[in-house]
Amino acid sequence: MKGLAWIGGALAIVAALLVTAFVGYRGFASPDLRWKVEAELLHRSPSVIVAEIDESGPDRMALETLADDMAAVLNSASPAMRVDGRGVLDGTARVHVATPANLATARALLAQRFVADDYTMTDDGAGMISLKPTPESQARALPAKRTQTAEVVRRRIAFAPNRITWLPDGRLQIEALIDDPAIIAGALQSSGELTFHVVHETASAADEYVPAGFMIAPGMEGVPPEVVRTRPEFTGERLARVNPAYDQQTGEPVLSFGLDARGTSQFCRLTRQLTGQRFAILFDGKVLTAPRINEPICGGSGQIAGNFTLESVNNLAIMLRSGPLPVKLRVVSARGPASF
Repeated sequence: MKGLAWIGGALAIVAALLVTAFVGYRGFASPDLRWKVEAELLHRSPSVIVAEIDESGPDRMALETLADDMAAVLNSASPAMRVDGRGVLDGTARVHVATPANLATARALLAQRFVADDYTMTDDGAGMISLKPTPESQARALPAKRTQTAEVVRRRIAFAPNRITWLPDGRLQIEALIDDPAIIAGALQSSGELTFHVVHETASAADEYVPAGFMIAPGMEGVPPEVVRTRPEFTGERLARVNPAYDQQTGEPVLSFGLDARGTSQFCRLTRQLTGQRFAILFDGKVLTAPRINEPICGGSGQIAGNFTLESVNNLAIMLRSGPLPVKLRVVSARGPASF
């Protein structure tokens, strides 16, 4: 009997050690290792989500950058070629040359800078030049975008063991050890873009028309819409740190952020220029908040207040830390773990 008692005690100790090791492993193991152990060794059934790339057209932010680059090429020419307008319309980046007589020269300069195989160039004969990415150039960029997309998704769902694969038909499949597939599907719906826009001082979202170069941005829940400049003045690209926090005065959840060195300089210069004006902060095209800039912000850090709950500000921080998706994804199927 003593021998049996000794064996029983030893088994209890081993079981306790195994439980402790498993709990520790769950806390510190990477999602990839957890997937190998729990899905492949312990045969846990995953939720499976399949998404496809939205082929609706070129990314607007990429086109905005292209329009900026076109204007920079012409403005830096010798002699300088003044550009009095730039923008994005119908999947094209456009600039307007102030002197139509310079149109041919402007086209030649842009043709030298932008590879002919990547863009189709057109003009209206009156100073407007448009560049549109060719289907071939978008196809060449797709492999890199797929790799980046998988990495962003992996960071967004790092809370659950997962396996991410591109299927032969070009769709993205996510297998995750989570009971509710809607949580994973929700993480794919957001592009994850944070943008800062000047608010029009007099136009209203209730107006039938808004001024050229502006758009109506809907608000997040509980936040009113705003008429903002279509082109963002600043983006989340320069974020170096982002985390949930509490406002020291109100105790409400806020998003705390820090910028890298270049972003700190740009944001300081921008807020100095815009002191006294309202500045809308948008996430995925929806207004989080639109405060007035009372003084230049040059410290390289700040906080974004909104109608946040602790859960929503945590989710927002995860999205921003993961980076924006380089393509839009559309969820086509989502099913929970299979039952045996």
